[in-house]
Amino acid sequence: MLMELINSTLEDVSRKQAIGVDVLQSILDRQMSATIDWNPIQNLEVVGIDEIVLKKGHRDVVVVVSAYINSILQVIGLLSERTKAAVKGIF
Repeated sequence: MLMELINSTLEDVSRKQAIGVDVLQSILDRQMSATIDWNPIQNLEVVGIDEIVLKKGHRDVVVVVSAYINSILQVIGLLSERTKAAVKGIF
């Protein structure tokens, strides 16, 4: 489900998976660590930054930072704000 959030909204994924938005948000909160373990990562091939709109028509967003690590797309961070400083903070 985390991968489905890339280029989509929480509402869209909750409809596709037939679960509530609150349940999906809880999954995100449990699955995503507040810090990144950089030890197993030797090379970031491609880094992507996507915004997830929490509710259509609102400005509440979560920023998903993903990267290809060893040719596998992985979510490496979630940010609650879309500022340059927040993105720099995870690297």
